[in-house]
Amino acid sequence: MSAEGQLYNAAIFASAASSDSEEARLAQEHPSHADLALEYLDIVKSLKTRTSVSAVKGHLFKLLKPALSKATDLRDKLGKVKVPRDGDASQGSLQPYVDICLEFKERMDVSNSIMMKDVQRH
Repeated sequence: MSAEGQLYNAAIFASAASSDSEEARLAQEHPSHADLALEYLDIVKSLKTRTSVSAVKGHLFKLLKPALSKATDLRDKLGKVKVPRDGDASQGSLQPYVDICLEFKERMDVSNSIMMKDVQRH
């Protein structure tokens, strides 16, 4: 019953580890969507079995859903990635997805940094 929820939030069952700071604890409990997507792509690359690139794209759309509503240009870019019809994720066709996820991560890190500075000022 949790499978669909895990596609949208892969850290749904992340353990609540103790940490020195509240910020570090929250980052550990709730990794960014971009970090989860990059970790997912690393796992797919390491698999010995064939993974269809269309399945990878679908999973990325679910993992990045919260960010896609704000970064519509990256959503469009993700949707336009073209790979051979019989593309196999283990054959290096994931690089466009990695590049998009890295751009998401960069934007999220900048956004989070600005938000934390605002919180600290108040």
